Amino acid sequence: MEKKKERRHLERFEIPGAQIMYKQGKGFRLFDRYIGPLPLKDITKNGACIEINQPVDRGTLLDIEINIPGHKKVHVKGHVVWTSYPEEPTHAGVQFMPYGEGKKYNSFDSRMQLEHLTQQYLESKN
Repeated sequence: MEKKKERRHLERFEIPGAQIMYKQGKGFRLFDRYIGPLPLKDITKNGACIEINQPVDRGTLLDIEINIPGHKKVHVKGHVVWTSYPEEPTHAGVQFMPYGEGKKYNSFDSRMQLEHLTQQYLESKN
């Protein structure tokens, strides 16, 4: 099998014990239930590979809550850019929305949390 060319600009890393919960849709409502918890495969500040328990289409918007042992929860929104469906377990690649102010952006606080995690887990890997 031919190995695919790596297109990521940032090195992804794993966080032992990290789990995600997610909602999908155009307009997220407070009373919508999260799906999960499910394993987080790997992550950067710009995206993640997550396990999902149902098929999702490319382009689907996800509201993701990342739970990391010993850390504050991280909330991010992003679009599904690929999925491994029908493989089991099914994974999805999610590209996070830009960081900024307003509903169309992820918070700067989320970005700071992800940058801190990047430093912590990539440094421990080297």
